[in-house]
Amino acid sequence: MATVVPISKSPLPCATQPWSSFGACHKRAATFAAWTTKVALPLALLFQGLSRRSTRRTAVRGHGHHSYGSGGNIPRTLYEFLGVEHRADTATIRKAYLQKQKMVHPDVAGDEAQEVSMLLNSAWDVLKNTEKRAAYDASLHVAPHHEEPEDDSPTWSWTPKEGRSCKVVYHGRPRSRSLYNRVPQEERGEKWDQQKFLFVDELKCISCWNCVSCAPKSICMDADHIRARVFAQWGNSEEDLEWAVRSCPVDCISWVSRKELQVLEHVTAEHMNSIGCVRSSRFSKPTHLPHLAEKWVERRRRDAEFAKKRMELASKHFNVTMEQFHQQLQSAMLKLPPELREAAWS
Repeated sequence: MATVVPISKSPLPCATQPWSSFGACHKRAATFAAWTTKVALPLALLFQGLSRRSTRRTAVRGHGHHSYGSGGNIPRTLYEFLGVEHRADTATIRKAYLQKQKMVHPDVAGDEAQEVSMLLNSAWDVLKNTEKRAAYDASLHVAPHHEEPEDDSPTWSWTPKEGRSCKVVYHGRPRSRSLYNRVPQEERGEKWDQQKFLFVDELKCISCWNCVSCAPKSICMDADHIRARVFAQWGNSEEDLEWAVRSCPVDCISWVSRKELQVLEHVTAEHMNSIGCVRSSRFSKPTHLPHLAEKWVERRRRDAEFAKKRMELASKHFNVTMEQFHQQLQSAMLKLPPELREAAWS
């Protein structure tokens, strides 16, 4: 026969004092509401105000090219000067030109705005003509080419190595540091007299560490690519550097001049930056570095000629060169009253 379990007749805990439990919950809710009013709400308003202030500062920085205080930025192109987009049609450009002229015409703004008004006429004369505008647009897509001064000095200014995410830029000097003038007299030799420098072909390096052991103050093993690299020229004596050259089993270390060094180091940095970090992968197929250097020099020469021709073509449509035009624009803009600059180019 089955055993019957008696059901307890004692009341449930929640039924003993139903109103006391409700009162505790109500008390907690009131405490939370008071905390929200005194602490959470002021904090929320504070963060909201900081967020709005940050947004306003970002907006001001985003429109920084329209700020023309003393020493402020000047429009970099004719499109910025007229306040239109690069793809604007002729009607839109004409409307913007007339609007600007109504504000800076000498009859309205005085003699101080005469030069700006004349520059507006020149800008409109270029952009309203299809041929002139095409030539000007072509000049905008060519990066200005600046020839670095020829310098054969055995010493140069040095900047730290850029990260892999940074674009490799040629500055007209080697990327390694020069300690040429710090070599003691007894540690100098024929290579020092000839002003020669060490270069490691990282594309041929097999990471044997021999050169690093012979000249640890000049050569290191790059942490990104695990290949030898000269970080300081003439950090060791000439005898130690010669031992480093002879210790390489693949002959990837050589003596070069300063002109050769700065080109080879730049081309190597470009190539190594393009292949990325190789610490966890096999080495890429070796590339003939001198051939890459020759191609880079030739490409740089062609780019310089192309940029020069484009700038000459664009300058034909002005009475002065483009650089002189922008210098005149800067001078003319700074002559305008601040309130007029803000009203016309804000």
